[in-house]
Amino acid sequence: MRIILVGHTVGIKRCFEALQDSHHTIVGVFTHERHLHEADLALFEIRKTHFEDYAWDVFRTPEEFRVPLFEYASLDDPATIQQMSDLKADVLATVGCRDILKQSLIDRFSFAINLHPFYLPYFRGAGIDSWMILMAAEHQTQQATCHFIAKGIDSGDIICTSPYQVLPTDRPIDIFKRRIDLLGKLLLQGLENLAAPDFKATPQVASNSSYFPRLNTLRDGKIDFVNWSGDEIVRFIRAFSYPYLGAWTFYNDQQLHLLDATFSPSANIHPFACGLAFRKNNNQLLVFVKDGVLTIHAIEYQSKPMAVASLKLGKKFS
Repeated sequence: MRIILVGHTVGIKRCFEALQDSHHTIVGVFTHERHLHEADLALFEIRKTHFEDYAWDVFRTPEEFRVPLFEYASLDDPATIQQMSDLKADVLATVGCRDILKQSLIDRFSFAINLHPFYLPYFRGAGIDSWMILMAAEHQTQQATCHFIAKGIDSGDIICTSPYQVLPTDRPIDIFKRRIDLLGKLLLQGLENLAAPDFKATPQVASNSSYFPRLNTLRDGKIDFVNWSGDEIVRFIRAFSYPYLGAWTFYNDQQLHLLDATFSPSANIHPFACGLAFRKNNNQLLVFVKDGVLTIHAIEYQSKPMAVASLKLGKKFS
């Protein structure tokens, strides 16, 4: 089959790698305008030691794979639709696509499919790496899901799945790497299923669905030291940890980002003490929360590591 990929991230690269020895051909890649990639590219630079070679830029496609790359302002634009038509593709496959496809575009292809690296219908939407941590999904087997694109978000019938684990210590970067590596093989299996004469897709059970919105660290990542338990704070910090900028709080009028913490339960913590930094232990900071003591292991200020020794005790996080 001839395939057009729409999206970005290293998932595009994994699709090329998986199909290179198959009878399927990727004939073009479409991605949103270059200026909309700037935030991702900046994050790649800040967290390059964590991303390693997963910090792949989709604009390298023509150089690495000798396949044309097209920028689009809108998938409804007549020029974009004509570019797709000229490629004479059988399959439109989205991989990290940020746009909702209209039925008029879907109908132009024999198959329009999405590679959703999370378990459907339970984890529809975006920002799911962080949401799975927040929702305590680390003790469950997750599924990357290839499904038909249909009306609604991530709602189409399921073509195939590929399992993976989310571990109790995982940060978003760990989940990202593990599930992104499945996408190429997921696409290949999906194409093979579609070619089988007796294949039948599996409908999603809508009553089991959950939709989660994309998260923004600077908007959503504020820690509540007063009302949240120690375990809830640790989970929140992990959910906004690497590769993101880190859950944040104010301390002595500085906005600090916390990237790693552990919790030890303890009784008799008065609510007035919640958020109080009361001890330093090597390069760790100890803070009271309502049900014990939080030990903060990694702090950043303006995206740079901050030494605990530079912080004064007796102040509260707020």
